[in-house]
Amino acid sequence: QCAHWCLKSLPAVDPQRRPGAYDRPQEVLVRVRNVGVCGTDLKIRAGRMGLDVLPLIMGHEISGEVAEVGGSVATGAGGFTPGDRVAVNFYVTCGVCRFCRQGRDTLCPQVRQHGFSRDGGFAEYLKTPGVNLCPWSRRASWATPWPPHSMPSPNEPRLAPA
Repeated sequence: QCAHWCLKSLPAVDPQRRPGAYDRPQEVLVRVRNVGVCGTDLKIRAGRMGLDVLPLIMGHEISGEVAEVGGSVATGAGGFTPGDRVAVNFYVTCGVCRFCRQGRDTLCPQVRQHGFSRDGGFAEYLKTPGVNLCPWSRRASWATPWPPHSMPSPNEPRLAPA
């Protein structure tokens, strides 16, 4: 339940909010199915990491199903359609600076991160740019771990779903 994993030092977060993907055409609305809890989440919750954006829904190791696709996101072959299983790269970048063009998204001067500086996955739904999604095989169980080190940069070529 979101109430246990939201930081609420400022106005309270409504755990029932369901943002629409349509307000930013390059975004996708993901129905969250799994979120990992790592040591960083525990440090954030304990107040041992300074965050500049509150209130905040935590959670940055996210997988789920595409619920809605914004009008600028590719659909069908090579894109995403509702029901597709995806993992979410938590670095949200500009996509155009020299670091993004080199696939070094952690150095983007405009980088934002799900669960750190924008809402994360400890919620029913998550909005994220379509370029932050990586297809996940329908044959894989939701219980199958997705190793964080295998997540490609949003600027790397996409893997074909199995």
